[in-house]
Amino acid sequence: MQPSDEDWMLRAIEWGRRGRPAPNPHVGAVLTRAGRLISGGHHEKAGTAHAEVNAIANAQGDTRGTTLYVTLEPCNHHGRTGPCTEAILQAGITRVVVGAVDPNPHVRGGGIDRLRAAGVEVITHVMAASAQELVAPWAKVQTTGHPYVLLSTGTGSRVLPLEMDALWVGAAELDAALLPCAPLTVVASPGVELLRRVARRYASTPDRMLVFCPEARHAEYMLAAGSAAITVVPLPYQDGTPLPLRLALRELPRYGVVTLFVDADEALEQDLCDAGLVDGHLERQLDRKVGT
Repeated sequence: MQPSDEDWMLRAIEWGRRGRPAPNPHVGAVLTRAGRLISGGHHEKAGTAHAEVNAIANAQGDTRGTTLYVTLEPCNHHGRTGPCTEAILQAGITRVVVGAVDPNPHVRGGGIDRLRAAGVEVITHVMAASAQELVAPWAKVQTTGHPYVLLSTGTGSRVLPLEMDALWVGAAELDAALLPCAPLTVVASPGVELLRRVARRYASTPDRMLVFCPEARHAEYMLAAGSAAITVVPLPYQDGTPLPLRLALRELPRYGVVTLFVDADEALEQDLCDAGLVDGHLERQLDRKVGT
C-alpha cells in the first residue's frame, strides 16, 4: 500500500522542524515519484535556499513528472532568493501538494495560482492544522506585526523554546552577575545608571540587548549604552507610566524577533495577558538552564 498524501505531508513537516530560519518560517518539503521518496529539504537559515529548492537539489537527478509535498505555499516573488514557483516549473514537477496557504494577505494564493496557470496540479490544505502550527509564530508576525509570545510558568529554572529569538527580562535582573544566555535580551526602562553598568559588561561580549525607554530620555539612554551592542528604542511613554505594549511588540520583528519568551516581573506578564498578547505558556524545568 502506497503512502497517502497525508503520510508524505507528515514527512515534509518533520523536515520543516529543522534549521533556524527566523525571521523566515519553518518550511519542509519532500519529492516523490510513484509513491517512493526521492529527496527532502528544509529552509535552514534566512537568506539561504528555501525548502522546495533544497528538495529539488537533493534529488540529484531527473525530477520531471514528480510530486512535491511542501508545508507552506511556494513563494512567487523575488526576495533574498528567487521565487520557488519558478524552480518548481524548471524542475518539471507536475503535482504539488500544499499544507498551509500563505497567511500574508498580500501574497496569499499567488504561488498556487502561478503553478496552476502553468498546468501543474495543485492540492491544498493537506494536514493543514499541523502545517499551520509549524509556521504559527511567523504567521502571527505576518498578520499582526507582533511576535509570538510565550510566558514562563512554574518555579524551576528557565527553559527557553528551541525557536526563541529573544528573552524579555525584568530590569532588576540586569544587575545579576550573569545574564541569561539569549540571542537578544529585551528589557524596559532599566534606568540610566543601571544601563551604564550593564553596558560595561556588554562591551566585552558579543551579547545583544534591546532597551525600551521613554522618548524624552532617549539621548540619556544612548549615552549610557555607549559602544556596547545595545539597541535603544524610544517609545511614547514616561517614567512611572505603563509601557505601550502593543507598540513595543511591534518594534521587535524589525530586529528579527519572531518568538519572544517573557520571564519578567508579574506585573508585565499580567499586562500582556490582560491585553490578549500572549500565545502560550512554557513550564519551567528544574534540570534545564537558559539557552541549553
